[in-house]
Amino acid sequence: MRPSRSEWPSVAGVSLARDRYSVSIEQKCNNANLTPGEGSPRESLSEHQVGLRRWHGESEGDGMQRSSNAKSIDDLEGNKWPLPDPSAPMGIIRCYQARQKPISDLSPPDLLYLIGRGVGLRFILDRAICMLEEDPLLEAEHYPGDLLSSVLKVSPGMLRERPELRRRVEEIAVRLPSALKSLDEIDFEAANEALTEALARFRLA
Repeated sequence: MRPSRSEWPSVAGVSLARDRYSVSIEQKCNNANLTPGEGSPRESLSEHQVGLRRWHGESEGDGMQRSSNAKSIDDLEGNKWPLPDPSAPMGIIRCYQARQKPISDLSPPDLLYLIGRGVGLRFILDRAICMLEEDPLLEAEHYPGDLLSSVLKVSPGMLRERPELRRRVEEIAVRLPSALKSLDEIDFEAANEALTEALARFRLA
C-alpha cells in the first residue's frame, strides 16, 4: 500500500510528496515545445513517457542531438580489451561489446551496465546525465529511474572531481517529485524506494 502523504520520505530536505512541490524547469521541454510558464509537458505526453519513446526507438521529431564524440571507451582509455571467449560470462561479453561502441551510441541499458560496474565513468557520465536531463525517470532495464539511481551511487570521488556533473545531478534530483507524478502504482513504489535510498547516499557523499 502506498504510504500516506504524511509518511512520504524526505531525503536531505527533498521530500517526495506530490503535493508539496512546485518544480520550475529552466530548460525548454524539447518534445512538448514548452518553456516555464507555458504549462506542463503532461498536457500532451508526460516527461517520463517522452523519454521512454525517445530512448526506446520512438523518436519525437529529430530527437536528442547525438554527441559528436565517435570514440569508444577502448579508444579513449587506450586500453583495448581482448575479444572474450564465447564461453566467457555474459557480464564480460556485455562489457566488451559496450566498450567497443562510440560513446554517442551507448544506449541506456549500456550505460546502466557500465556505470553499475564502474567502467569508463569519466567518459560516459556526461552522456548518462544528458539523458536524465531529458527524462529523470528514464527506465534502462529494471524500473523507472534505474539509470538515475545508478548515477547517484557513483563513487563520491568521481563527482567531486567533476563538480559541474554533480551540480547537474542535483538539478535533476529537484525534478523528481514532479516526474514521479506520471507513474502508476507499481512503478511508483519501485522508483520511489530505490531513488530515496540512492539520494540519501548521494547527499551524504
